[in-house]
Amino acid sequence: MYKLTKLAISQKILIWKWRNKRHIREAMYNSEKIKLQDHNRWFEKIINSDTDIYFVLLFDNKPIGLVYFNNIDDKNNKCHWGFYIGEDSVPKGSGSAMGYLGLEYIFNELKFHKVIGEVLERNTKSINFHEKMGFIKEGNLRKEILKNGDYIDIIRYGILKEEWMNKKEELKKNLTNEGVNLNEYRHSI
Repeated sequence: MYKLTKLAISQKILIWKWRNKRHIREAMYNSEKIKLQDHNRWFEKIINSDTDIYFVLLFDNKPIGLVYFNNIDDKNNKCHWGFYIGEDSVPKGSGSAMGYLGLEYIFNELKFHKVIGEVLERNTKSINFHEKMGFIKEGNLRKEILKNGDYIDIIRYGILKEEWMNKKEELKKNLTNEGVNLNEYRHSI
């Protein structure tokens, strides 16, 4: 069973290990290894933040990933999101289940209007994921990030609540066909 739970202080070292995995660092704006003291400062900031919400995805009560919403704008009911699977061996469809649960929470529980995603132009996996979830490409931030000696674009995606409401049943059906049972999920929030 998939379940989202609020990020806990006890998960600080686990998240640090995940953030330092090569495949996760390469998808971030900064791909350098993260020192523990820098991670601790970042963790204290996000765990006490009023504009960030972090969830751990559990599968059969084992932490496997992280989905988060930041730059929360309560006035305009919008935010940014990010995500990653931190464990190496997870069931097929785990990332999609995490995206589904996260978007369900932000749109149905918090009643947000829009979620924004930003993706490095080279990250085709994340580009495909956003489009699978129903996000619409809104534009490029040209040569926005210096990474490995090259300036690269950031692709900006957005999804509105009504777009999510139209997309979620199709996504749920596709996930069910992949063997992911979203009827067996819950938020522990």
